[in-house]
Amino acid sequence: MPAPEFRVWDGDEMIYVNDSAVWSLKIEDSSDWTLHRKTRLHCRESPDTSLMQHIGLADAEGKQIFDGDILQDGDGAVAMVRWASDAGGYVLLRENGNPVGLTEDNIQNGPWRVAGNLHETPNRIDPDLSRLLNRLREYTGEVECPMCGGTEFEAGGTPEDRQGPIAVHCVRCHHVMLFHDDVLR
Repeated sequence: MPAPEFRVWDGDEMIYVNDSAVWSLKIEDSSDWTLHRKTRLHCRESPDTSLMQHIGLADAEGKQIFDGDILQDGDGAVAMVRWASDAGGYVLLRENGNPVGLTEDNIQNGPWRVAGNLHETPNRIDPDLSRLLNRLREYTGEVECPMCGGTEFEAGGTPEDRQGPIAVHCVRCHHVMLFHDDVLR
């Protein structure tokens, strides 16, 4: 059985740990982790960093898929790879918030291709997300992620493509929240 592969977002760049003898990753039983460059601490688990594991699948072009990758299918639909504890595995979280199971067949038949990831893909200002956050702030003040307390959020899809609830994820911990568009009215 091959060793699991990891990559780390250190806050500035993506580091593929298994690609180099320079990097060493230590993961504790508590799930805390540290990344060392040679013998010096490079980064550790924090709100600004992220540890992502290869999910054991490749996209239609053979590129490895990691947690946090954004995939696009042949029709231009976009989905994000996320761990779903209720499903017991990784899923593609579609723009409308619906999860799709990740199998080699549905990746190849999509065909789904890696189009970016949570950290390196430039963020677009989403008018629906901005309106949603402004509306929530009217009632609660600053909007915080219920999991980590983060205050920066992103939404999937574009307003033109969006149907159903808006899937909003915390930039810091990637917790996903779903909001129905009637909140925007």
